[in-house]
Order: sequence, then C-alpha cells, then structure tokens
Amino acid sequence: NDLLFCQKLVEMKSWWDSVDSIAPKIVGDIVLANRMEGEAVMVEWAKSSNRWTNRASILHQLKYKDKTNEELLFATIQRHAESKDFFLQKSIGWVLREYAKTSPQVVQEFVGSHTLAPLSKREALKHFK
Repeated sequence: NDLLFCQKLVEMKSWWDSVDSIAPKIVGDIVLANRMEGEAVMVEWAKSSNRWTNRASILHQLKYKDKTNEELLFATIQRHAESKDFFLQKSIGWVLREYAKTSPQVVQEFVGSHTLAPLSKREALKHFK
C-alpha cells in the first residue's frame, strides 16, 4: 500500500526534483524493508509507460551501497538503456556512478560491456580516471 501511494506521488505533477527525493529515500527504504515484494513492484514500475515511475524504479537503490541488488539494477538499466529520454539517461548514469563508489570494477565492466546512451556512460564514469 505504501508503494502504491508513492507511485501516485511520483506520477502526479511530477518533475525530477520530486522523484529524486521520493525514489531513493522513501521508496528505497520501503523496498529494503521488504525486498521480495518491494523488488517485484520495482520490476513493474520499470515496465510502466510513465517516465517518472521508470526513473523511480532506477533510482530506488541509489543509496543501497553493498545492499544493492545488482541483478535488479542492471536489468532495470538495460530495460531503459536505449531510451532517448534525458531524465532516464541521466538517472542511469547517476545510479551507476553512485554504485561505483561501492563496486567500481563491477560498474566499469557493466558499462564496458553494454550499450548505454552517451550521457548515461559519461555520468557513470565521471569519477574514473
């Protein structure tokens, strides 16, 4: 029920600033508290036709660090990797850049072996030399 309420917040008159507050802080905490059910909802959010719901599904693990579900993260990124939407491209790069602080080798390997939009790739590798 909490995630349904969050989805309504994400989809009603949304913009990047509201989604970027809701997704990693509120949605992320809810999913982390109940991984199995929460991650199933995030898979559905990733399939949504609403770009803000997609962005929230990408960013919900932004602050997870070593608790990141790499399989879910990378599957969600791949689902949107070819999107022309600036906000989705930026969120992909941001979540990868943040996860690189925890698992730099994994992120470098993922970026090197997958086709990403130039913006996503640039953002993901921003802190690598």
